[in-house]
Order: sequence, then C-alpha cells, then structure tokens
Amino acid sequence: MATIREVYDRILWDARLDRSAFAIGYIERMSIEGIREKPFSEWSTDGDIPMHRIRYIRCGEEIVWDRDQHLDLFSAGLLPAAAFLAQKEEEIHSATVTPPAQHQDLVFKARPVYQYGSQGWQPTDQPLGETTIAALTIASFNVLCDSYEQERIQTAQRLPAIVEHLRRCDADIIALQEVTPPLLDVLLEQDWVHSYAISESPEGQTLKPYGLLLLSRLPFTLVEHQYSAHKRVLVGTWQINGRSLHVAVVHLTSNRAHNAYDVRAHQRSVLLEYLKTLPGDGFIVGDFNSRGDEQEEELSQSGFVDVWTLLHPDDAGYTVGCRTSICCMALLQRSILKKRCKRYHKQLLNCSRLK
Repeated sequence: MATIREVYDRILWDARLDRSAFAIGYIERMSIEGIREKPFSEWSTDGDIPMHRIRYIRCGEEIVWDRDQHLDLFSAGLLPAAAFLAQKEEEIHSATVTPPAQHQDLVFKARPVYQYGSQGWQPTDQPLGETTIAALTIASFNVLCDSYEQERIQTAQRLPAIVEHLRRCDADIIALQEVTPPLLDVLLEQDWVHSYAISESPEGQTLKPYGLLLLSRLPFTLVEHQYSAHKRVLVGTWQINGRSLHVAVVHLTSNRAHNAYDVRAHQRSVLLEYLKTLPGDGFIVGDFNSRGDEQEEELSQSGFVDVWTLLHPDDAGYTVGCRTSICCMALLQRSILKKRCKRYHKQLLNCSRLK
C-alpha cells in the first residue's frame, strides 16, 4: 500500500490525473463528525494539518485510498475514469478499469445465490420455484460500516446487537447496506441464517470494504448492476402467488461526492429503466441518501409510492438523527449524534401491487 505522501505526490505530479477530482478526508478533532474534507487543490503540505491526519482520498463518489481499510486503488491500477484528464481512450484504459460504455448502462448481470448445506455455504442451482404465502415481510437496514469514526461507533458491541435484532425481525426477506466482511462472517455462523439463501459468497468479495447483502427464506434469483467500481445495486426476483416480485436493494451516493445530486439521479434512472422491462411487481428498498423531494416526482411517474407515507401519512418516519427513529438501527449509528432528523431509508412499492 502506497504511503499518503506517495499518493499525494502522484496526484500532484502525474500529468494524466485531474487534481480537481480529488478530495482529502482528515481527522479534525474540533469537528462534531471527527472527519472533515478539503479539496486536494486547497491542501498545503506546509499548513497546520500534518499529513498523518489524512484518513482517506476520495475521487468523485469513490474512496480510492483509505488508511484504515488498507485500500489503495492507485497501486492497484484501478482508479476510476473520473480521476483522469481528457486523453486518448487507449491511454485511460491502460491506467484504470474500463468504464462501461454508455449503451451498457442497463446491463444487469446474473450473480449466484448461496445456500447452507452439508458442505457449508455453496452456490445453488435449484430452479426458481413458485411460492404461495399469505403475507410477506421485508426488512431493510443500513447497518453502518466502520470505515470512519471507529472510536465512536463501537463495532465490536454493535455486531452482535445487529445480528440479534435481525433475528428478532423474523423477516422473509432482509436487505442490508454497508455490510462488511466481519459482519458477514458473524451472520453466516448463526443457525437461524442457515435457513436463508444469501446473495454473497462466504468470502464476501463484493463487500470489500463494504456493500449490499440480501437474505431470503424464499428461493430467488439475483442480478446486479455496477454503477462504478464500488457502487452497485442488487435485484432479487421471486415467484410469489402467481406473480413475479423484484426487490432492488440500493445504497445511493452520499453527499460526500461534490456532484452527488446528479450521480444519484443517474443511479435512480438506470434502475427505474431496468425495472420497467420486468413483468410483475417491484420494490426498491435501502438507503437513498436523499430527502423525498429530490426524487418524488421521478419515482411517482415510474409508478412507485413510499410505503411508509402511504400507511402513516401523518408521521414523518425519520430514520436518522432522532431517538424516535422508526429504524432502530439508527440508534446504533453515528448519524444520531450529528445529523438533523431525516428519512434517507425507504421502501418503495410499484403501484400495480395496490390496484
């Protein structure tokens, strides 16, 4: 892993890199959040902030160097296209992962589903069967990775509390965001989880440093779309009561990205266009990282309604920032200490289910 000085010098002197695309996250003890960001162009090595306080480097929406996670996309040659100045296509491809072509935006690739058996967790080749049930329970939580503010969020204490809360939910389908390999390891050891099919291999390849996870008591198939090297969406499909049900799990880009509004709009539009091609009913669940007014019209035009608002029109249903949050996971999150009351976490249902 390159040192922060080596990374800094690379951004400063590599003529191919766009310095304006990078931001530096550093420890700021006077900040409530404990971490602040500064554009790379505003950082001074002769200033009053020593280099050892830098925790991560961000490029656009992606963390490309992280001291705590031992993440280094510079050394791995996996910098996103946004890191580079305009240049010949073949030069960009030699230094970074090839970005998806514009016509590939709607490509959703199949992924295996894993089940527990006598040989442990193995990919299942069972065909998608028909399920008949009287009721379906779907639970969704952002369980909070420990990439930042590790001293505050007490991961060792949180993991067993999260696992126990999920057990008590007793949900048919569980959708999680910001899952880390350590949390996956704990989950896979639980007897009650052995009755679920899961979206991830035991090695947790797509959860580094963190990612999305689907668990289901009912058989399902799975596809994914990668928005970028570290941002994706999962879509599971079930056959329930004679109809297809598609549940998309999202964790849209946060406001850490300087163009977060536009990035989220693109991410939503790609998913909505894909869901339009599928027969049956659809759910979109997860962390939208935005208030409803940012996306309300777009989602409404696509036939989706906010389930909480539909069932509780007089209750704001905050999921972060308030001790009265409906999402009890928020009580375990750092957001309760630093954010105003908001509802970033939602479950949206296609209206065809309500007709």
